[in-house]
Amino acid sequence: MKILIVDDEQRIIEGLREFLPWEQLGIEELLTADSGESGYQVFVDHVPDIIITDIMMSGISGLDMIRQIRKRDESLPILVLSAYDLFSYAKEAVDLGVTRYILKPIVYADIEAMVGEVVKELKAKKMLQEFELRSRQQIRTNMEALKEKFLYDVLTLPMRFDDYFVKDLDYYGVPPGFLEGGIVMTLQAFRSNNGKITCEKHWKIYRFAVKNIVHEVLSGWQPSYHLPFHDDRMTVIFVGPDAGQLLEAARSATSEIIHQIYAYLEIEVNAAIGRWYPHPSEYSRSFKESIEVLKFSEFEGYKRIDFIEDIQETAYSGVTEYPLKDMQVLIEAVSRKEWKEAKGVWEDIASFITAREEAVSFDFVRMLCASLISALIVSGGRREKDFSALLEAQNYQTKRELIAYVRRLMEQRAESGPAKKNQSSYVSYIQKYVDEHYHEEISFSQLAKDMHLSRPYLSYLFNRDTGETFANYLIQYRVNIAKKIMQSSQYLMVREVASMVGYSDPAYFSRIFKNITGMSPSEYQMRLN
Repeated sequence: MKILIVDDEQRIIEGLREFLPWEQLGIEELLTADSGESGYQVFVDHVPDIIITDIMMSGISGLDMIRQIRKRDESLPILVLSAYDLFSYAKEAVDLGVTRYILKPIVYADIEAMVGEVVKELKAKKMLQEFELRSRQQIRTNMEALKEKFLYDVLTLPMRFDDYFVKDLDYYGVPPGFLEGGIVMTLQAFRSNNGKITCEKHWKIYRFAVKNIVHEVLSGWQPSYHLPFHDDRMTVIFVGPDAGQLLEAARSATSEIIHQIYAYLEIEVNAAIGRWYPHPSEYSRSFKESIEVLKFSEFEGYKRIDFIEDIQETAYSGVTEYPLKDMQVLIEAVSRKEWKEAKGVWEDIASFITAREEAVSFDFVRMLCASLISALIVSGGRREKDFSALLEAQNYQTKRELIAYVRRLMEQRAESGPAKKNQSSYVSYIQKYVDEHYHEEISFSQLAKDMHLSRPYLSYLFNRDTGETFANYLIQYRVNIAKKIMQSSQYLMVREVASMVGYSDPAYFSRIFKNITGMSPSEYQMRLN
């Protein structure tokens, strides 16, 4: 840091030079000048951080010099030394933005204190400027991610679509055209069995490559916005006021995306497109429709583009209440040759179909049975014989016959295949993990990945063995631990207890605790006391 002392009395300059601990004050360079003219020139040539100047000097005065300096730097700290206790001088110094006004004779301790204060102020100002600069740079760097998060929230969270929403669009750099109508497309990526994806790290790299392909293709299809992956699904919002034109644009762009993903990465994808809606407040409906369509397209093959209108025209559109996750669980159980689980799920599905004899179409049942037989083919290995089983299924003309036929096939496979170990070990692993990690953030999806199971299948096993969902199990476990903690340490604050059982938000913990126990944590502690 540099300081400039301007005074036409050499003894003043030498005294300040000698008696003030400049290095301790953070001053690295001391500049001097003996007149207003030379002082201004030194300011121009060396750009000091602080100036100390006399008022009355030969030539231009200190105030005149300050007036010139202020034309170039309005905020430079300037300390004025003056032997004149005149209001007019002080007023003019204040008008020129002088930082301190010091009367002669000089008291070195006072000047040292004042310079020290100014140095601290400058350092604080510099730190603030650096913080603001880093913040702006960080915001610029992360703006795309922040925009993606904001748009994903538009599709998935309750939101007020008022003037503040319009301001948010402007802040994230989303043009006003976003308000004119839009369609949501969701892309589902499936892990390939080509041997290239052998671990989660490889799959993350592939998903990153998928995102790059989507970004590249959509650069020619604006305006559109692609969002991050969630559960191996990637969502795109196409916006525009004309529903027909936008639907065709979405179809063409999606077709190109699917083609390039398979051409470059050799992984399978399906895409689903919801309806066009005229305002962002309804885009969430298009998003939900695209997710619903993907549930059906999974059973139809890959590289598909399906629309909500197409699904609603099919013979099985009337059974949207049907738990398709059960079919996913069943197919995974078959692929893993876990026949006890497979037969149990199939009986649940058969009961569902039988109970809704008139509501469930024959075409729908045939589609489910074909999907299951295909899974049996893949798991069996004796493909020639299994293909005959698939062809034989075409001979049955009633739902009950098809269900009975699939049941026989599964029983035959169970009898001929090796018995798998009890799958309760999966549930035991989860319970042990919760017991050891309840105070940390726990992801059920990650647990499923760690055990090389799909989330729906693990959820089925857990619910079957415990009679409750994992979410309810974890909540109940944490609440029980919290009660034990409060019983043994009655003077802990609620936020401390919440943190100890894995909740970072004490308000949320309090709501959960009250839902389970009928009282808040504070009320529970009062009862203990």
